[in-house]
Amino acid sequence: MPGTDFVRYAPVMEIPETAQANALRDVARLGAERAEALASVERLTNSLRDATVLAVRSGAPRSRARELSKVSSDLFYAWLEGAGIEVRRRRKKMAAAPDSQGRRPLGHGASDTPEDT
Repeated sequence: MPGTDFVRYAPVMEIPETAQANALRDVARLGAERAEALASVERLTNSLRDATVLAVRSGAPRSRARELSKVSSDLFYAWLEGAGIEVRRRRKKMAAAPDSQGRRPLGHGASDTPEDT
């Protein structure tokens, strides 16, 4: 069965206490593996942040550093701000141009009925 590499199935006639003990052993082992993996990801992310900041400080194009880091723009720029590198604020989105009858499109989820305004 896919995704069940670590799980043992209890035989039908197994004593409930034994089945519970086996299941809890699996939970403990998998919990420890998960904690180890999360700690590893944390260390890797910290190293990636340091390398990314160093690349930008050394003059690498920000767009290329962000692309190679494989992190979101928000996280990338938070790293730069946290390192004291100047980051310009996002521009406000411009309003959509009016249609041929002079109406502007409504925003996402907006309504033009009076009770919703």
